[in-house]
Formats: sequence, structure tokens, C-alpha cells
Amino acid sequence: MYNEIFWAYVNFTNRSDGKRRPVLVIRQTETNYVVYRITTKYDNKSDWIKNKYLKISDWKQAGLQRLYWIDTIRPYNLPIVSTSLNYIGRLSDHDLHELMLIITKQS
Repeated sequence: MYNEIFWAYVNFTNRSDGKRRPVLVIRQTETNYVVYRITTKYDNKSDWIKNKYLKISDWKQAGLQRLYWIDTIRPYNLPIVSTSLNYIGRLSDHDLHELMLIITKQS
């Protein structure tokens, strides 16, 4: 399950609603899936945010239908009891390596 991409319902941070979106599961606790959100929105973001986004270069191999970016600004907790995950695919070794580099750089 780790480093795999799923469809999941994710709440917006500044509103009470949300939407189904791809997420990357990075770990699981007893109660939560810990994920990074995956987005197609990149071009209109600030340079600061763009530096926190990782382009999924091998998006077709990952099972995605178009180009996406991983939002590494912060991980999100999705409660296991109320979250339904639908499998999409997994990151390539190359994209996983790039993810580790960007996370290490942010630490």
C-alpha cells in the first residue's frame, strides 16, 4: 500500500467540503492513512508552492490518465474507518527516488 496511488475523498483545508482526488499513501497508522494529495493544478501556483510539488514523470506507468503533481507541502490524515480507497497504481522507481529527494530537501 505504501507509495501506491489511490482515489480517495479528501476534505479541503479551508472549507467543510472536499472532492475525490488521487492520493499517494506514504504510511498507515492504526487509525489513519497518511497521504500526500495529488493534483493537476500547477501552472498558476506561486514559486514557493511549485518548489513543494513533484511532477509525476512516469504518470502513465503509475496508472494515471494525465500529468499530475504530488503536493508535498504537508501530509494529510484520512481516517481508515471512513475512507474508501480505490487503487490506481504505484510510483515508478524514478518518481519514488525524486520524491525522497524533495522530502529530504524540505527536512
